[in-house]
Parts: sequence; structure tokens; C-alpha cells
Amino acid sequence: MKRTIFLTPGLVELGDQMEIIHTQIAQKLIEKKIDVVILIQTKGTNFIQKYFDKYFSNKMKSDFFPTVLTFESAQIAHSQLKKILKQGDIILFQNDLTDNYL
Repeated sequence: MKRTIFLTPGLVELGDQMEIIHTQIAQKLIEKKIDVVILIQTKGTNFIQKYFDKYFSNKMKSDFFPTVLTFESAQIAHSQLKKILKQGDIILFQNDLTDNYL
């Protein structure tokens, strides 16, 4: 079965829009029923996780729930991809910047 996977360290340089934009990203991931969400821990992805926690705590168990994996760095997340990915998966790397930029 083909899965959709989204990997992100979040977006940078959003100023006072950081929470709003990352909340919108979280909403889209749920709306599009992304199977696996891989978050690199940053200020931005904290907002995505916060939205997921709130959204999924208020939903019934029969609703869609993505698998959410969180890693401390992009390097660690990338090193785990061989264990996560399965044949036929589609993965989108959003804003795949180096950790030094964050």
C-alpha cells in the first residue's frame, strides 16, 4: 500500500506569522490525510505538533490519525528513513535546510 510521507523542519523567517503558517500546514496535512508526518524539532514544528495534539485529543478514534515521528535533527531523521520508508512510498521534503541555519 502506497503511503504519503511529509518531512519538515518547519519554515523560517516568518516573524509573527510563524504560529499561523505552521498551524495551516498542520491543517493541510490532516485534510490531505498524509500517512506519516516526520517533524524535525524546531520552533515551527512545535506549532504543528501542538495543533496535532489539540486536534486529535478532540476527535473520535474512528477518525484519521497520521503517524507522527519527531527527531532532534534532520541528520537523525534522514538516517532513520531506511527504517521508515516502504516500497511505493511518496515522500515530500519541505524546506530541507541544514541544522546550522535554524
